[in-house]
Formats: sequence, C-alpha cells, structure tokens
Amino acid sequence: MLGRTRFSLNGWSTAWRSEGSLRLHVAVSLVAMAALAMAGASAWWLAVVAFAVAACWAVELLNAAIEALCDTLHPEHHPGIGATKDIASAAAFTVNMGLFVLVALALYVALQP
Repeated sequence: MLGRTRFSLNGWSTAWRSEGSLRLHVAVSLVAMAALAMAGASAWWLAVVAFAVAACWAVELLNAAIEALCDTLHPEHHPGIGATKDIASAAAFTVNMGLFVLVALALYVALQP
C-alpha cells in the first residue's frame, strides 16, 4: 500500500510541476471552499462540494496523463491525437463547469436569510 501511495504522490508531484491548469484549479477550489465556509455553508454542502472538487482534480489529472501519453507516443501533430486531447480537455471543462454551478448554488443557499 505504501508503494502505491508513493506512486500516487509522484504523479501529483509530476502533474503539479508541469500543469499550470492543475495548480490554478487547486487554488481556485481552495478559495471556493474557504468562501463557502465563511459564508456559513452547512457541513452537507461543504462535503458535497469537497467531493466535487476531488472529482475535478481527478479529471484534471487524467487529462494531464492523457496529454502526456499522447505527446510521448506521437509528438508530431496528428488529427487523431489532437481529437483525443480535445476530448479529454472537454471532459475536464465539463466537470469543472458542474463544480462552478454547484459552488454557486451552495453560496446562494448559504447566503439566504
């Protein structure tokens, strides 16, 4: 188990160093969680948003892995590789937009009198 944890942490470290979008998503997510907590969001909302944040980070990591694999296996431009990378990016965009809506809804609920 510890060996696998080490592989996972190595993956996080590699993605953190190479993926600016991952660093941005982590920072924005932490700010959003702090804003929800300060707005008085319930523990239920915080838990739901925390799970959604984890899902977004996971999809960002998968997107980074797919892009790295594509770039390694086929460094030249290829329409199929481009489509693969675009689709992986679309998956990340979709889950992040869902998180945005969820955070907005949680803030709306938390700020109601």
